[in-house]
Amino acid sequence: HRVDRRQRQMCIRDRFYLLQNLILYYPRAELQQNMAQVFTLLFQRLSSSKTTKYVRSLIVFFSFYAAKIGPNELIQLIDGIQANMFGMVCQRVFITDVNKVSGEVERKIVAVGITKILCESTTMMQSYASHWQQMLQALIELFELPPDESSIEGDNFIEIEDTAGCLLYTSDA
Repeated sequence: HRVDRRQRQMCIRDRFYLLQNLILYYPRAELQQNMAQVFTLLFQRLSSSKTTKYVRSLIVFFSFYAAKIGPNELIQLIDGIQANMFGMVCQRVFITDVNKVSGEVERKIVAVGITKILCESTTMMQSYASHWQQMLQALIELFELPPDESSIEGDNFIEIEDTAGCLLYTSDA
């Protein structure tokens, strides 16, 4: 059977879910060798076609990374791609869009990740103290406000809509 192009692609959520499972189950030493490349690709996608769905998933992934691997490691990895880049991520991703994250589990992951960044990261306090208060405010709003369902300005990239399970398999039978 010929598989429709849409059926061959995984949705964004499943791509990030795969990355999260790699972090959970793949040997950390081996995984760390490639994480700079993975993060570079994530940032390339963010700059080329920033969509609400992608930003939500990226915030959850960064938070998951901070919770599982460590907040200092997250910051160092991002800053290793470009000097002081984590400050831009704080300002342009976390602070502005964290309340767009929806889903009970996703919001919990974000709450844990940001809390670890704020409370356990010496790098945050030393290099990015100017963003600390705004990050805390974004975290408080995550608890107090309902998810912001509005789209990101310029959200004009057409994404494949979620379909049943997002991963579609076909068989010749």
